[in-house]
Amino acid sequence: MNLFTLIVAIGPVGLYWILIGFLHLRRRPLILSGSRDTAALGLAMVGMFLIGPAELFFPNAAFNLHGVSVWAIILLLYVSLLLFVILNSRPRIVAYGFRDQELVSFLGSTLDKIDPSARWLDQHFIAPGLQIEGVVEQAGFGQISHVVTTTREQNVLGWVQLERALRAEIEHVRIPPRPHGKFWLPLGFMVIGCILYTLVKNPSEVAQGLKDMLRL
Repeated sequence: MNLFTLIVAIGPVGLYWILIGFLHLRRRPLILSGSRDTAALGLAMVGMFLIGPAELFFPNAAFNLHGVSVWAIILLLYVSLLLFVILNSRPRIVAYGFRDQELVSFLGSTLDKIDPSARWLDQHFIAPGLQIEGVVEQAGFGQISHVVTTTREQNVLGWVQLERALRAEIEHVRIPPRPHGKFWLPLGFMVIGCILYTLVKNPSEVAQGLKDMLRL
């Protein structure tokens, strides 16, 4: 592995860590759809794909015919696979800044407003009016939780309505910064800083790594 491939691999991950760090340090919770959360993680892994499977199964025959434009096709393939995963995933709502019990509280008040027929059993809910059901679980490190479906047959529009209503419910909520942000943010900046230092100190080696990767 040369310097350029190392930069390709860890660069997007470093940016993702910076994003996660800022999300942990902000004083307002954030509600995201599962598709957006998965898309962010997928983009963070694009470098790993390029130096891993893409390099291992590189189509040399196609490269001989079309040149470096093959890399654009490989990127398009990765984006297509990511979209396939997102579109085939069950509906999910991710809450940055809440533990599962806190999310249950806000979700309960949200459902009372948009579907009074909703029923709860511990952290599991059924909302007949929205034609959805799910469970609140802790997710990841720190104060991150999510609402996931319990069955595959769900009303997608009902989940969209719930996500929008929940976002409006917590619009004015303020929370203290989470300590995990003090870990992810410096780690991300350290990775990006190392990349910038490498680009300044070893530009010729990085350029040669780029040429080797592109097979120029």
